[in-house]
Amino acid sequence: MASGKKLQDVDVPPFLPDCDVVRSDLLDYAVRIERFDSNLVKMIKILEEMGELDNTLIIVTSDNGIPYPRAKGNACDAGVHVPMALRWGDRIHTSRVMDDLISQIDLAPTLLAVAG
Repeated sequence: MASGKKLQDVDVPPFLPDCDVVRSDLLDYAVRIERFDSNLVKMIKILEEMGELDNTLIIVTSDNGIPYPRAKGNACDAGVHVPMALRWGDRIHTSRVMDDLISQIDLAPTLLAVAG
């Protein structure tokens, strides 16, 4: 593979069939996540160079993952375990980790409150 990753190195969740098609899909998904992460680092560096990093509310989240049974769009763990990270200068404490069930629907009123 062009990414240097190998199908045999993919961890297939136990609720999915372990075959090359699934492994390839999971590998493609991982490569897309890595590309997003790389682009996020670039955006953060640009904000830092502009002197705006600490004045910018950054919210990083995703939808409900890869579209497989028991994953995207249902109440199983793989369907509700969605990453979310926030950064906003000294307004958000970096050491806080939460495992609470939250809803992204709460982002809209939160962003409106932040905007005044």
